[in-house]
Amino acid sequence: MAIGSMGRNGQAGGGVRLVAARSVQPSPFHRATLRDGCSAYAVASYNISHQTYYPLQLLDAEEEYRKLVNDAVLFDPPVERPVEIAGPQAAAFVDRMLARDMRRCAPGQCRYVLLCDQAGRVLMDSIVLRLEENRYWLSGDLGWMRGLAAGLGMEVEVALADAAPLQVQGPKARQIMAALLGEQVAGLGFYRLARATLGDMELAITRTGWTGEFGYEVYLTDLTRGVELWDAILAAGRPFGLAATGTSEARRIEAGIPDTSREACPEHNPFEIGLGRLIDLEKELPYVGREALRRIHAQGISRKLVGYSAAERIDIDRGKAPWEGGRDTLPWPVCHSGEKVGKATCAVWSFALQRTIGYAMVPLALTAPGQELTVETPSGAIAATVTQVPFVDPEKTRMRPEKRRR
Repeated sequence: MAIGSMGRNGQAGGGVRLVAARSVQPSPFHRATLRDGCSAYAVASYNISHQTYYPLQLLDAEEEYRKLVNDAVLFDPPVERPVEIAGPQAAAFVDRMLARDMRRCAPGQCRYVLLCDQAGRVLMDSIVLRLEENRYWLSGDLGWMRGLAAGLGMEVEVALADAAPLQVQGPKARQIMAALLGEQVAGLGFYRLARATLGDMELAITRTGWTGEFGYEVYLTDLTRGVELWDAILAAGRPFGLAATGTSEARRIEAGIPDTSREACPEHNPFEIGLGRLIDLEKELPYVGREALRRIHAQGISRKLVGYSAAERIDIDRGKAPWEGGRDTLPWPVCHSGEKVGKATCAVWSFALQRTIGYAMVPLALTAPGQELTVETPSGAIAATVTQVPFVDPEKTRMRPEKRRR
């Protein structure tokens, strides 16, 4: 199949045509995202993540953002397809793998976690679902987890789960879920999970998301029925203004959420990216990276990820190839007093703030809000200022409106 400049509904257009790697797979919802707005294998529409086509954008970026913050959106995050860990020692294995004390995560609950290597570097961030006493789902490298289980000699089965998530996010998500699955599921507590059926489709539902908005993740367990589930959710959401979209880069950065390819990645440790709260340093059970993480914490860090903002608009077209000025030209050099001091990991126009915002890794001495920096973009240097993160809704009341009402 050709990859290149293709129009909606797969109609070919002009431009360079590339050949798709045969190892890249569609997600269960791929035909639906292709039908509903992603240009057919254009650079502008799909990225490739975990050997799967990842739909980045179905509508205009600002239209997707407005739908997310005002109504609700439906999108496919194939990078989140979970690994299942099950067996007599599954709970013990998960606790050996993760730096958080997972004994506090009961069946029916979820936790936000980091997977770290033996040197304390971040491999990935993930949501852990504890479905049963000894059955878990979480995103991550299947081979790495299997190798760890074998190395520890633990009695667990580690396999790619027969499950794939969709996200329903936005202020009207609760009404949509009530229409789709009933009030009991719609009333699910934050970081809680439930099992549900839609017709004869078995689903797992969590009150989680990747947007900084109120929302749910819906896990399909029959991977042959992805388009059917997608269409059912769209039908239930149509009266509430639900739109099929890609992931909103603007909203995830506004909300202070890291990306696994740029911030929550092996170039950084948890303390550098502001996620030290996910590391239980006093946890007695030995876990991967424990001694390294304790050492890093004791020695202190020399750099930190900060937010920055700039008045000048930088349009980072997520769909452009690197040679056209797309997002993959990042990271960009960050300078202070004429010297390179760090790197900008991302940049996007904030529709809420009407400014360019992003994250930058800089020395500790330059992390105070208001600190002036210079970001060297492909189109020239821009003046930037260190800004608090999250940029928008720092109390995160949008994610938990029930907390705001108290």
